[in-house]
Amino acid sequence: MNRTLSLLAHVAWATFFLLSSQSCSRSGAAPAAAPPSAPSARSSAPQDGTLLELADRFGSPESLWCEVGYKVKRKAGATTKELAIAVDKAPAGATIPVTVDGFVVGNLVTNTKGDAKLSLVENKEQLFPKGFTHPTPGSVVRVGDLIELRLKPVVWLTDLKASFTGPGKSNGKVTYKVEKVGDALTREFTVKVAGAPPKTALAVALDGVGVGDVQVDLEGQGRLRFSTKKPPLFPTAFPAEPKAGSQIRVGDLFTGPLMDEAAQATHQESQTANESRGAKRE
Repeated sequence: MNRTLSLLAHVAWATFFLLSSQSCSRSGAAPAAAPPSAPSARSSAPQDGTLLELADRFGSPESLWCEVGYKVKRKAGATTKELAIAVDKAPAGATIPVTVDGFVVGNLVTNTKGDAKLSLVENKEQLFPKGFTHPTPGSVVRVGDLIELRLKPVVWLTDLKASFTGPGKSNGKVTYKVEKVGDALTREFTVKVAGAPPKTALAVALDGVGVGDVQVDLEGQGRLRFSTKKPPLFPTAFPAEPKAGSQIRVGDLFTGPLMDEAAQATHQESQTANESRGAKRE
């Protein structure tokens, strides 16, 4: 009899404990956390575009001038790194060593005008010199005993573009960029054409204001450029500040708006994603 009563008491106690636990769970106790889901392939995949851009400049367009840039970008999953250095009006016919944080990366060999360029690229097929340490903000670039530069992040304040294909095989691109390197602001406007009628002059207008002509060579190529970095400088008639939607005309080849590059890229990426989702649903 005593053993039966004891067994019944144990059963009653277990039932009470089970009901009490369920009641606590219903009254607001946090449920056990679900295991985190694995990130999707899209969210974990590195995005294409410019990953790092550094630069610095020295001098003035009227005298000794130097510009250095370092860019890391990814396209179709492949990463490319490029270091580019250019000098104008340095000593003519000279061989000038270039160092980055004390490491010799190569030589600038100037022409009779004192101009020279040096470009190093690292990608699937090329490598920087062995032992080279990739630049970071603050890295020091020396051009012989002439110039010392210190790399700074590049901030793009305006990045407008219009790409076009015109009659026949003609095509081209118009860009307007404003960038900030340290405390210095620079503006640059460029029109490039290819496949245009040879030996012609294409009048360029921005928001109805004529700003110059693209002189097309025998191969159908031509370029018009204005920059605050070095001549040719902007003409006085150039509109104060082009913006997204500003109308550009290039001869009879193209008439249309400048578009914000970042917004255009985002729109294209969104459109591609929507098309991909639609294809999956089908």
